[in-house]
Amino acid sequence: MKVKTKIAIFLTILLCFSSLISYAYSSKKKEEIKENDTIVTFNDTIEINKNELKVVTRNGDTNIGSGGGNGDYGNAVGSGTSITGTVRDEGVRVTLVEADTGKVLTKPIDFANNPMPVTRWFGAVSKMSYLGIGNNKVGLNIKDNYDYKKPEIKLPKIITGDLTTIKKFFADEGFIRYFSNITGFNYDEMISGKYKLILEPIGYPKINGKYIACTSTELAMFDKLQNGTIRKKLVDFSHRDLPLAMFLEKDDFGIKAYTGDKKARQNNETIINQLGIGIV
Repeated sequence: MKVKTKIAIFLTILLCFSSLISYAYSSKKKEEIKENDTIVTFNDTIEINKNELKVVTRNGDTNIGSGGGNGDYGNAVGSGTSITGTVRDEGVRVTLVEADTGKVLTKPIDFANNPMPVTRWFGAVSKMSYLGIGNNKVGLNIKDNYDYKKPEIKLPKIITGDLTTIKKFFADEGFIRYFSNITGFNYDEMISGKYKLILEPIGYPKINGKYIACTSTELAMFDKLQNGTIRKKLVDFSHRDLPLAMFLEKDDFGIKAYTGDKKARQNNETIINQLGIGIV
């Protein structure tokens, strides 16, 4: 066999062998790439799911502080006036408003655990309307037939309650979805950042023989109309424990954060203009 022929055969064999090696290497790389692509895709899916989860379960930011005394409901004075202290009824009025203006977008709803024989209230009115923030300013108008909803999950202790628990309850996805469902306001729109929830603790004092549902703002306004009679009878409840159950930690909607004594009795103007309100 000629040398040239031998060389040609050798080169052909070498070329075939190189092709086999190249094909095997290429196949291996393709498998690695495919595997890595699969891993990347899988990780991307996890990442997407995580992002979706964050959106679905995100909690609202809170602007809520609290104070008050020991939550004594039984310190009312005078015949026919008392506090429903033995039952520890808890209530909170919740209103959806525009974040920029404070304009009320949903009818304020009173959530109450067990408001016993409450027969009177001042209506479904938000503090924002009493102050004229983003809404026409309104006055007190006492009514019969208290309208409230008993929440699916029991409200935590509100008056002199644990602040962390209160914040967690109202900023939680579960409560916000529940509020969205009963108001008919789209949940995704509600959590878009364009809206806020106004929270107002509600008390159930017995005044002149009748139980009445009221926020601290309403009690303070009522006390002004009654020339101080409410303060004299309900003492710490109306002018300390209920108004200090919630207040702002930072200014919002023109309402100043409360930085005063968290155990002291308050005057009507301070209560009306600053206290008895939390924001999510």
